[in-house]
Amino acid sequence: PDVAGGFALNEDAFRSVMGDGMVRDLMEDLDISMSNPSCLFDAFDPNDDGEVTMAEFVQAILKLRGEPQKNDIISCFVAVRALQDKFDNLSLFLKTRLGDVPRTHKVGPFA
Repeated sequence: PDVAGGFALNEDAFRSVMGDGMVRDLMEDLDISMSNPSCLFDAFDPNDDGEVTMAEFVQAILKLRGEPQKNDIISCFVAVRALQDKFDNLSLFLKTRLGDVPRTHKVGPFA
C-alpha cells in the first residue's frame, strides 16, 4: 500500500481501472494515448514493485501527457547510450578478469 495513505493498485486492478470507459475518456482528455492500455502498467510502476501508488500515478500522467518533445527523445537516447557504455565497461572488465572464456553452449538468438 501507499505509505502516504493513498491507494495502490496491483496490475490486475490497474488494468481494470484503465479499461473503464470513463477513465479512458479522461485519459484521452489529458492527451494520454489509450491505444494499448495493457502496456501502460510498466510506465505507471517505475520502481517495478507490482503496485501503482497515487504519487506514481500522478507522475506518470505528467510524463505521458502530449506528444513526445525533442528533449524527451534526446533524454532516452542519452540514457540508452549510458547503459551501452556501462555494458561495454562490464564486458571489458569481465574479459580482463576471466580471460577469453570459450562458450560451452549457445544462448539467445544472437549466440
